Amino acid sequence: MLARETDMQTPTLEKSRVRSPSFPFISLREAVDRARVFFREEKQHAAPVQVAVTYWGYSSLKSSGAPRTIAALRAFGLMEGDDEIHLTDRALALLRDEIPPAEKRRLLQEASRLPPTYRVVWDEYQADLPSDATLRNFLEKLGFNPDSAEGFLRNYRETIRFAGLTTNAVPGTASLPPPSPAPEPQGSISSGLIERFPLADGDLEVQLPRKVTRREAEQLRIFFDLWLKTVTEP
Repeated sequence: MLARETDMQTPTLEKSRVRSPSFPFISLREAVDRARVFFREEKQHAAPVQVAVTYWGYSSLKSSGAPRTIAALRAFGLMEGDDEIHLTDRALALLRDEIPPAEKRRLLQEASRLPPTYRVVWDEYQADLPSDATLRNFLEKLGFNPDSAEGFLRNYRETIRFAGLTTNAVPGTASLPPPSPAPEPQGSISSGLIERFPLADGDLEVQLPRKVTRREAEQLRIFFDLWLKTVTEP
C-alpha cells in the first residue's frame, strides 16, 4: 500500500543532517497539470497506482518521482486513494471548462493552503512575502535544512501566484504548461518531432530527431525539470 507521506526530501548520506518538514514535491500549477493528464485517461474513475504513474512519464512506482507526485496531488486535495487512486471532487471541478472564474479562484486558493507547511507560511505572511533571506530564516525555525528551504520557497511562490493570491495575479494562469501528451502504445512516447510552446516574447521550440523510448522520455523529463528551475524567474 502506498504511504500517504507528503515528504519531498531527497535522502542524504549524512545521518546527522536535519530532515525537513514535509511539503509537496511539485507546485500547485504542476499538480493541476498532472491531474489534467490523469483525467484525460481515466475521467472520474480510479486507476491502479502502477498504471497511473505511467501517465506522467514514469516507468513504474520505483521511479523516485512517482510516489512523490501522487503524494503532492494528495497534499493539494486533488487525489485520493491508496492502491487505486482517483481525482477528488475539487480536482474534477477545476478541470471543467465551464467553471466560473470566481469558483476556480476559490478552489485554487483552498488547495494552495492545504499542505500544512504552506498554511503555516501563509498564516504568517499572507500575500506580501518578505525577502527570501527572511523566509529562509523563518523556515529554519520550522526545522527546514537549507537545501530543502530553497525547493520549498520556489514551489510555494509559484503556488500562491498560480492560485491568484499575490497582487494582480490571475488564478490559474501563472505559466501553466500545455497539457502533457498521452503516452503512445508499444513503449514509446512522442507528441510530434517538433513542438512549439508560446511564450510572451516568442515561441520555445523543442525538436527531437526521432521518437523516444519511455526510458529516454523519463530522462528528458528530469533534465527539463532541472533546466526549467534554472531559467524560471523568482
